[in-house]
Amino acid sequence: MFEFEDKTIETLNLNHKNLKEIPKEVFEISSLRKLYLWSNAISMLPNEIASLNLLECLDIRNNTLETLPFEISKLENLKTLYLTSNKLKELPLGFYKLRNLEKIVLNDNCFEVFPSELLKMPKLQRVIIRNNKIKEIPKEITNMKSLKNLDISGNLLENLPKELKNLKNLKRLDVSGNKIKQNELKIEEFESLKVFQNS
Repeated sequence: MFEFEDKTIETLNLNHKNLKEIPKEVFEISSLRKLYLWSNAISMLPNEIASLNLLECLDIRNNTLETLPFEISKLENLKTLYLTSNKLKELPLGFYKLRNLEKIVLNDNCFEVFPSELLKMPKLQRVIIRNNKIKEIPKEITNMKSLKNLDISGNLLENLPKELKNLKNLKRLDVSGNKIKQNELKIEEFESLKVFQNS
């Protein structure tokens, strides 16, 4: 049983609390902007997550999530989402409705396919999806017009789509630790790229 006397707090840290679920009292704090839940044993996000409609940062890394609820797409003020070290294989339909999301971190999950929902998010600037089992970057990556940083290192990529060079704002691209045999893309072909890691 958790009691939060101050129902107007904007930041809540519940890291390392051995939680198996998010205390229901959390969803009564409608003023929350940052919620930290990393290193617990949380296996699901309840639908009530949608009640935190001012939330800008959600950090739920190092838990046991296998899926995310559709309701997460209602967090329309969310800018940053950390989901590293869970058991996710996909993102829910409608995830692209997170119109203000700028950064998502999906390292060390179970993705075998690049999440298609991200391809519908033109405002997304940073996608960090290291150490999964992704075999290819889809050509539709060009839809992500604001993308500045793509880290897809430690996956199973064998080649890179030439469409990557159409990402005019891309400054950092890390594809190291993959199975890329021959890379025809050169850093000078990119308009803004400053860092290109491929070894």
